[in-house]
Amino acid sequence: MGMFDTIMLDRSYECVKCKNMITSTQTKAFDKTLDEYKTKDCVDHVEDIRIIKEELFCDKCHEFQPDPVYLVVNRGILTGIADSLQQARALLDDLNTEKLMLWYHDLYRRYIDQKNDTHKHRRFLYDLREWWGEQLYKEINKDKLFFLFYSHHFKGAISPIESVERFLTDTKMRRTLNQLWEEGHEELLIYHPEQIEPGEEEWFADVYQDDMNERCHLNWTWSVTSKKLHESDDEASEKSLDWSIIVDDPYSEKAICDAVLKWLRDRNFNFKVKMISVEDSRRTGMLKGLEEQLANLKKEECISHEKLMEELEVLDLETKADQIDHLKNKSKVFYYKGFHGSLVPCVETGILLGKIEGINEIIPYEGKTVSECENKFREAVSKLIPKPVISEP
Repeated sequence: MGMFDTIMLDRSYECVKCKNMITSTQTKAFDKTLDEYKTKDCVDHVEDIRIIKEELFCDKCHEFQPDPVYLVVNRGILTGIADSLQQARALLDDLNTEKLMLWYHDLYRRYIDQKNDTHKHRRFLYDLREWWGEQLYKEINKDKLFFLFYSHHFKGAISPIESVERFLTDTKMRRTLNQLWEEGHEELLIYHPEQIEPGEEEWFADVYQDDMNERCHLNWTWSVTSKKLHESDDEASEKSLDWSIIVDDPYSEKAICDAVLKWLRDRNFNFKVKMISVEDSRRTGMLKGLEEQLANLKKEECISHEKLMEELEVLDLETKADQIDHLKNKSKVFYYKGFHGSLVPCVETGILLGKIEGINEIIPYEGKTVSECENKFREAVSKLIPKPVISEP
């Protein structure tokens, strides 16, 4: 079929054969750069005034629809999508200069936003090359100052890939928050599944926001940790991830709401924040995944609590193994007594994961530093190798 552009329809059309809903169509009438357009987007040059006839195609049953749609372009802007040629001509004649000027204001704002995004990504790439290409991470403990705007995405990362993942996650979160605000959401509903006693001094909570989790594909949205628990960590001096929040307060729902609210205010978002119960939420992210895994267990089988815990432990091992296999570099990181071990970063939790490679059994290990993981790898190998039997004389 070659190159094309996608037009998002103003409304969905029902397939006459399979009743599937058609939400977009493809056209070669514009630049054919695989772009996605909707009404009020600039699709061509300012002198372009025309009506384009396009057939609808159902991706489910692979059938063309009997009735076409008509794309109306006025002064290079997609002004509407009509069901008939008569309606299309009426749309073309109805557009006045005042409405066109308002649309141009929106387009100019989007142009500025896109320009800023381009500058942001270019600056990140320059910082990324300088940090990893010139090995600035080796100088981090030598009392040197680094004037890199995105250094918070590099500190603590063990590879350029992890730095890129941090940057993309932060960018997606900010973009989604802007979208939510433009859609009229003024209050963010948050919740956390952990059971924590009010007033507890050392505490940690994974905070969920359903819209953010679904649109950004997150396991959870923020991690809120008390300062006491953070300082008791061996890696407390490590730069926290952008979505990790440290608070100097004992646990309370208000403390979490205030922490998330401050995080939003620091990034120029004016949302209100409200804590809800897990029962009142949509259960997204990792919570949804865990509930789906539990639901898939055979309900008709009555198993003991010990057996259930064993199955959950195996499931956890397999999940970690899949994550390691997905992210790991093909080269082996550790070697000890004939065994190799892998190592990958987990961006969501900020820890390192690995497992013994080349064996049928899944034996994972995890830690906060490379040396800690290496020690655990050696311990796992030592347990794997049978001890020699010494016979008595």
